[in-house]
Amino acid sequence: INKKNQRNLANILNNKNHIEQIQSKVDRIKPKYFMTEKEYLKEVGSLKRNKGKLEWPVNGKIIKKFGKEINKELRTSTENPVIEIECAKGSPVMTVMDGIVSNITFIPGLGNSILINHGNDDATIYSNMDDLIYVSEGQYVDNNFQIGTVGNDSNDNKGVLKFSIWYKGVAVNPKNWLVKK
Repeated sequence: INKKNQRNLANILNNKNHIEQIQSKVDRIKPKYFMTEKEYLKEVGSLKRNKGKLEWPVNGKIIKKFGKEINKELRTSTENPVIEIECAKGSPVMTVMDGIVSNITFIPGLGNSILINHGNDDATIYSNMDDLIYVSEGQYVDNNFQIGTVGNDSNDNKGVLKFSIWYKGVAVNPKNWLVKK
């Protein structure tokens, strides 16, 4: 993912107007909880309290790591804000934590993406999704809720989920937050 795409992703995460719109939807939607964000976080727990306890969004193995990637031939480096998890094409993609679907969009370099807001500037992003998405913006989703299926990798017919976790608005290594395999 190049710097322009990283900026686009950061802009989506930091768009205060969009966040305020989603918050107003959250306030209207609460069919299950009827609570404030503070009450919600107390009940379901913050992302921080779930570090190392999150279930994997798909059943697969990491084929591309989070962090700095160095291209020895070009003598360049880029920051990769996602992990890529190889799995069967069409595998179900499950949420790793309760939250509100705040954005469904196409991100260049990542494909169809679903951003789930967990409060406190925490979010998870599920990318390279198939065209059929099972959720809509503003929808509350429980932990382990199927939001769609994995798209295929352009190099072969395998599925690849590009998954990122943003803690307090900063991309962190998802591997550190997921249950150890």
